[in-house]
Amino acid sequence: MPDNGKKFSSYVLSKKGRDYIRSSKDSKYLFSFQKTFDLSEIPDLQFVDGKKANPGKFKGRIDDFLLDTWLEDNENIKNVFNNIKNYKSFAENQLGIKVYRNGFAVFPYGFEKSLDWMKLGADKTHGKSFYSMRPGNVIGYFLIDEGINKNLKDKTDRQGFISNPYSDNFTQLAYFIRDNINSYLNDVRRDYNSFLKDFKTKSSSIKTQSDAIKTGKNIAIEAKENKEEGERALDNLGKSKKEISRIQKEHSSTSLLSTPETSKIAKSLESVLKDIEEAEKSLKKSNSIISKAERIKDVINILEPKIEILEEQLGNFSELASLGLTAEAVSHEFATIADRLSERSLFYSKKLKNNKLTDSDIFVLVEYINSTVNGLRIQLKHLDPSLKYNKEKREVIDLRLYFEDEEEYYESRFAKNNIKVSVNIEENFSIKMNRGKLTQIIDNLINNSEYWLKEKQKENNSFLGNITVTVSKPWVSIKDNGDGVSKSIENQLFEPFATMKPKTKGRGLGLYITQQLLDSSGCSIVLEPKRNNNDKKFIFTLHLNNVIE
Repeated sequence: MPDNGKKFSSYVLSKKGRDYIRSSKDSKYLFSFQKTFDLSEIPDLQFVDGKKANPGKFKGRIDDFLLDTWLEDNENIKNVFNNIKNYKSFAENQLGIKVYRNGFAVFPYGFEKSLDWMKLGADKTHGKSFYSMRPGNVIGYFLIDEGINKNLKDKTDRQGFISNPYSDNFTQLAYFIRDNINSYLNDVRRDYNSFLKDFKTKSSSIKTQSDAIKTGKNIAIEAKENKEEGERALDNLGKSKKEISRIQKEHSSTSLLSTPETSKIAKSLESVLKDIEEAEKSLKKSNSIISKAERIKDVINILEPKIEILEEQLGNFSELASLGLTAEAVSHEFATIADRLSERSLFYSKKLKNNKLTDSDIFVLVEYINSTVNGLRIQLKHLDPSLKYNKEKREVIDLRLYFEDEEEYYESRFAKNNIKVSVNIEENFSIKMNRGKLTQIIDNLINNSEYWLKEKQKENNSFLGNITVTVSKPWVSIKDNGDGVSKSIENQLFEPFATMKPKTKGRGLGLYITQQLLDSSGCSIVLEPKRNNNDKKFIFTLHLNNVIE
């Protein structure tokens, strides 16, 4: 951009919830990106003696680059490599993210068949992202040390690390770094697209397709008018040139009537003739361009119906793309909901065997199944807008009684995992809401706590997880005694696909769906600013004032 990206930089840095940092004035970067994680926050790591196997401190660098045509004019490249072809050849020979131990390469990482050991091409293969790092555009390294990373041992053939929890965690940390960089690149690309859209809209009078077509047709009309003026100007120039040429010959030094003064005039006229000829050439070129501009109207008349068809096709494509994302999200939710239904069924089956099943229990189970099915239908309406759905059944729910039933269910479910759910009623109240919707909301929050408490128990087998629900009109708060919400994600927590869980365990939709369910009833959810002993936020609070009975 003409301003070297300053406007874009200001646009990005003004956005809330982004982990961007303004770079110093002497930096060649517009802004940087920084995130800090505790080892305890990173999922899917293996354990040794009850603790996450720490491969030891290491550092690295990854450069993502494009061999664009603008490099051809770079003086540094010309001075070192003579031409862009030599530079490209040199860059391609450096491809790969390599591992070095005390300055010596650890094979095969970043070399030959293991050039893409970090699986940079996986997202492209699976169609997950257009803006991730690619194996053919990345040069980088990780530096390890013989003493500090002593548990990263070479195989006997020196072709990779011996497989153990430490080497597996090193690889997993590399994947974690990759995923965060890719997420950052996608954020920047989305921000850039938004910036271009806003910038072009503000700086141009052309805001719609109709504006563009109208402008093009007006240019064609103006071109026709200018062409006529240009032709008249050429005709006048031609006449002027003939007259000046005649006068110049009469006063030339070869004329019998020539004097020193007339010879001087003749030379001046000769210069004027040259200027007229140059103007004539330029005007002919301009008229040629104007003639082409005059044809814009014909081009627009041909393109206009095609553009309309393309717009319609693009709209259909967008709908299909959105449909694919929704289908992927819904399919993941189906599996989660099926697990919850199975757990509920098992709970009530045990009560039935022990002759403890009451009519109230049957009502709760049937209502849960009905509301869950209706919840699936609500998600499915994005896949098929023609489907018809039953209006939600709302009922008066006493929260003390509701949580007494839920507490019994969770006590049975979590008993084997050393997790306890306790309910604290500070000020009871009733709400008018669909029971199934409320249960989905509470389930999402408690299941989220359950996942991270189980992760903490992997480090400490004797750790007792505790989830506390507090009812205090008009609020319902849920917290646990886990590590708390990672600072790196607390600002994006309710955005879709924001999660610290590995892709195989979650898609970052639970809290987003919870927020949507609450919003549909005029309610809301917040992550309280209060922090725990780990200096992390940990309390989720529902504001139910709009549904109080």
